[in-house]
Amino acid sequence: MLRASPLVAIGPAPQTPNVLVNNFTGAASAPAHSDEYSVRIDHNFTENDRFNARWSQKYESKVNFPTYYGASDAGGPGVTAPNNRYSINAGYTHVFNPRLTSV
Repeated sequence: MLRASPLVAIGPAPQTPNVLVNNFTGAASAPAHSDEYSVRIDHNFTENDRFNARWSQKYESKVNFPTYYGASDAGGPGVTAPNNRYSINAGYTHVFNPRLTSV
């Protein structure tokens, strides 16, 4: 015979009495930490030739599944995942004459 009493002791008590399903709700914070920066360079070689470049980077870590029950969470601590992003861009513009521009 299978007994559920050892498993029931691990989980929280029902918050809505006399309901057989969906009788527990929980909420917890899921913190995120990030460091980000951007660098841009603009240079005019001549009056008709211009160059620009940009680099952006973001280091971020997020908690995907927070710890609902504190330090004694039977499911373990929250799962932290990186969410890093990188971006680079460069551009060159040449003006052939006041009416014609190459980008």
